[in-house]
Amino acid sequence: MAIARLNRRPGERFLEVGVGTGWAFARVVGASGAGGAFGVDVAAGMLAVARRRLRDEAGLAQAPLLLADARALPFPDAAFDCLLSSYTLEVLSRRDMALVLAECRRVLRPSGRVVLLNLTEGEGEDAAFTDDCKRRFAADAEAFGGARPVRLAPLLEELGFRDVRRRYVGGEWPSELLLAAP
Repeated sequence: MAIARLNRRPGERFLEVGVGTGWAFARVVGASGAGGAFGVDVAAGMLAVARRRLRDEAGLAQAPLLLADARALPFPDAAFDCLLSSYTLEVLSRRDMALVLAECRRVLRPSGRVVLLNLTEGEGEDAAFTDDCKRRFAADAEAFGGARPVRLAPLLEELGFRDVRRRYVGGEWPSELLLAAP
């Protein structure tokens, strides 16, 4: 769903922040081409996994992936048309989330778009999941890899993003899908 909302068109410059295993990146470049596409992650091990995936699934011998801290992205201002980040921000402190999102906004062109997918509090039938998750997270945050449910729309608006749209995605892992303009 996030990849469909990103809707990267051939020729657009694309950045994935927190590329992880490269699952989403492989699908985006498979559908729209690798030209102008970059992925960053702070974990060298994840980049190694992503490089293998991109070689095997997308035929990219030289994957355009960089070891980088998203709090200080190694790109000039307004370098990208679209940006994707999935299941990355919920492991960061609120302060670091704000720094990363500000960097995302900085590297996006004014006409660009950002798509975020992250864990969020369950709604309706999924609310019980959130209560259980919060209790277990408080007891042992490390068991969750530091990930906890967040709601990012207010933070995006506070940081100056425009046209912030949120969609709740329920199920096994309650998530929110956000689309915004820088």
